[in-house]
Amino acid sequence: MRINIYTSLNGVGLEKDYLILKQVFEAAGHSVGVCDYFQRRMRPDKADIAIHLEIPRFDLMSMAKVNYMMPNPEWFMSDWIRHINRFNAILCKTHDCVNVFGGKAIYTGFTSVDFYKPMKKSKQVIHVQGKSDLKGTGEILQAYQKAELPRLFLLSKKPHADTRNVVNAGFLSDDDFSKLINCCMIHICPSLYEGYGHYIWEAMSCGNVVITTNAAPMNEFITDGRFLVETNKPWRHHHGLMHPPLVDSLVDVIGRVSAMDEAELLKVGEQNRALYLANDAAFRERILNVIS
Repeated sequence: MRINIYTSLNGVGLEKDYLILKQVFEAAGHSVGVCDYFQRRMRPDKADIAIHLEIPRFDLMSMAKVNYMMPNPEWFMSDWIRHINRFNAILCKTHDCVNVFGGKAIYTGFTSVDFYKPMKKSKQVIHVQGKSDLKGTGEILQAYQKAELPRLFLLSKKPHADTRNVVNAGFLSDDDFSKLINCCMIHICPSLYEGYGHYIWEAMSCGNVVITTNAAPMNEFITDGRFLVETNKPWRHHHGLMHPPLVDSLVDVIGRVSAMDEAELLKVGEQNRALYLANDAAFRERILNVIS
């Protein structure tokens, strides 16, 4: 079967989505084509199935017999909703996405790159912002300005002023990133919203303790209340409901988690890795069932 994927080869989330789908489909014996949204001269071959990641390519729907939309609600424009029934189904990476789209929505879940390396962990803390403004980075830095918290490695493509106990590590190669994320036991991921949450699941793949936001869809992934940060008044961004983390709650949760017994943190991390592996297997089965 020929499957086309319409995406953005942007080096971050959407390209990760494409590469993961490509690997899953090709391992099952299908051929995969790609078309970048921002390279308008790139035209796909005819296909049996097309999967539109985040941005619907209405101009290319005739190129495939079956068209699926796999949206990120926080980037799904209001103008697109009236055309939603043109798709055979809406493939949803989170249960929150199913609630947003209803009707033709099918829960597939998703998966992330497995960055696990067997390395000795220590009670170091890491936060990955990348290019995003929706990771709660500003609130984390406010928390570090407000209280004495353990050293934090901040990985960001954005400039930040020096903050006490925060190491601005810039952005690393995959190999260096994998080493650092596996060494740090605690990963702070207080996202305002996630279309899927690669950086949460990548941390879980490494057997890390993950601190995230007590709001959908983040609390679909991490359900233990000890690791959930309370949120401020929500606001809407397209079809996603943004939940900014409360700075005082960040201070409290980071402080309590970093004071936990190391053996308990390692146990929680092992449970997170087991969840990652189970989720990965379940997604692969679901997505192949959808296209079969």
